[in-house]
This record gives sequence, C-alpha cells and structure tokens, in this order.
Amino acid sequence: MEMNFRYELSKEQKSKWTEFWSTNQHTYPRQHPVFAEIERGMGRTPIFVSGEVDGSIVCIGIFSIRPLFWGGRFSLEAYCLRGPVFDNVELFKEFIQCVIARFKKLGIGSVRISPYWQFPEAEEVESVLAELGFLPYNRREGTRSSTGYVDLTRSEDEILAAFSKQSRYHIRKAEKSALEIRPVTDMDEAILTFRCLSNMRTIRGLTPMSLSEFRALFQYVLRHKEQGVLLGAFWETEFLGGLWIIRDPCTTHIPCYAIEADTCKRLTGTLTIGYPLWWQAMKLAKEKRCHWFDVEGYSEAAEESSRVYQIYKFKGNFHPKPVKIISEHICVCNTVTYSIYEGHRFFLRGCRFLRSLPYRIDKQFRSNKAEK
Repeated sequence: MEMNFRYELSKEQKSKWTEFWSTNQHTYPRQHPVFAEIERGMGRTPIFVSGEVDGSIVCIGIFSIRPLFWGGRFSLEAYCLRGPVFDNVELFKEFIQCVIARFKKLGIGSVRISPYWQFPEAEEVESVLAELGFLPYNRREGTRSSTGYVDLTRSEDEILAAFSKQSRYHIRKAEKSALEIRPVTDMDEAILTFRCLSNMRTIRGLTPMSLSEFRALFQYVLRHKEQGVLLGAFWETEFLGGLWIIRDPCTTHIPCYAIEADTCKRLTGTLTIGYPLWWQAMKLAKEKRCHWFDVEGYSEAAEESSRVYQIYKFKGNFHPKPVKIISEHICVCNTVTYSIYEGHRFFLRGCRFLRSLPYRIDKQFRSNKAEK
C-alpha cells in the first residue's frame, strides 16, 4: 500500500479524496476535506492521510494534531474524528499500522480513531482494533456506542405519523404560532447559537467549544448549506434556540442542539420548540436525499439517574431505530507523552466539573425544595 501524509491537498488530490469519501459505505461528514478548516480554527494541524493500491484510494483519514514544538514532534495525540473511512478491513489494518508507525516517529503520545461502522458488521473491525492494541477511549462506554436512526426514505406523513403524540402536538402547534425556524447565514445571529450552546455545555460539565472553532465551522460548513446547515428558532426578533446538522450523501447527523429555556417559557408558554426544530432539520435532510437521520446518541435503556436520560427521552419521541457503532478507540504510541496527555485530560475534567458546580448545587437545591 502506498501511504500519503499531506498537510494540504491540491485541487486534483482534493477531488480524488472527495470522490472516495462520497462513494464509501462507511463515510462520515467530518472526513470531508472542508472540515480540516475547523481543526485549523481550533489551533490544530490537520494531516490528510490516504492509502492507495494500484493508484486507487482505499482508505482516508484526517488526523488532527497540536504540536508541542515546531515541526510536529511530541504532540500529545493524533485523532481522527469518525474515521478513518474504508470498506476493506484488511486494507484498513495495513493502513492504520502505517499510521501508527509514522506517528511514533513524530513522538506523538497516542492515536485516537472511531471508524463509522455499525454492528454486527463492525465486529470484524472491533477484532482488528483489539489485535492492534487499541482500547476504548471511554472505558465506561466500552467498544460500542449507541445512537439512533430515523428512516427518511418514507414520506413526510409516514415519518410524522411514527412520532409520539406529544411531538406531533408541538409540531402542529408551532405551525400556528409566531415561531419562525430558518437557516442562519449571518455571523451575528450564529453567535447567539454559540452562546446558548456554551451555557448548556458549561452547566452540564461538557467539553466546551471555542469561539474560533465555531466561527470556522460556520464560515466553511454551515453558512454555505452544502455540507451542513445552522437552523435558528426565533419568536419575532427574539432568539429561542438553534441546532446544526452536517451530512454526507446518505446520512444527516445532528451533533449540537441548544435552547434558551427561560426565554422559550416566557414567550411561548407550553410550546416545546425542540420538536419543530428537529422536524425542520429532518425535512431539510430529506430534501438533500439523505436516507437516514442520525440523532447522534440514543439508547432505549438509559437509566433515569443518567445525565443523558432526559436527552434520550426527548430523542425517543422521534422513534429512532437503535443502532450500535464502533466507539472511540485509542492506541498508545509513546508512554511518556501519553502520561502527560492523561494528566491533561484529568485536569480538564476537573475544570469542567468546577464550572458546572453552581448549576449542580442549584439543581439539587430546587429538587430538595420541591420534595418538601
């Protein structure tokens, strides 16, 4: 296999990459070349890695690193979000072995990947990862993560009929109200979604998104409405919430969604805007001829004590088909650098917990007050 490691793609190389990306059965939006700009917006260095056999691409992956020193040496990790993209498992094995060998020479601490393969087909990939020394990145999650698919090949009436009675009620109520849901193409309006999302992530103790990352995402992906769209919900001039979708030729994904809960309650009363927002996203995905709508995280068996229970309960109203996919896996390349990386992760988790502490205390206080 001929391996190529590039920091930039020429016009011809980009065309070849995109053709493979668009026709692969296990592709994902984040492996489209345009998403490399988002990594740059985060201060990272994207590396376009491809494997070719007889002049034809058989595997691709955008690996992102943040060098500690000039020249790319001693980075804490190289990660490939929902990649690499491939159909042939044996060729992937050769590809990832070459990737690991190359990154070891650069002093990179670990390689993190998450091929977008579904089970039971993914069992072969799972075995190869274990054979090569990869371990689940999130030990509690294990080797498999859960999501849900809504079938978009049905008519709009059929899709809507499969929703819960509650979701249909709010969708119809929204159609008769002053609620406006539309694509956002202005940066000032887009920043409203960013602030809403940032607040939500802070109170939940989740990894924050930097403003530079969001600006790059909006500028290169969401504003042009080809690889993704940012939807905003407005009540006259008031911003209520937003979500964005990204897509490949077959599947649309919804990675982020947030609302201004207090504003929604004040202006709309009992109307839950999440349902019409998601329904509009599904209709846009259907217009792009996507077959599936991935709700990006879902399980029917989520426990009430889980922090994602309410989120999964909301998504369950759209009756998605439960799907198991390969979870994020990590392979240690340099034990010393990886130890620094683990300490860095622990520090960040602590910071996120401290930021969310006021919300957690307030929530517990309200819960205790309600019980009394």
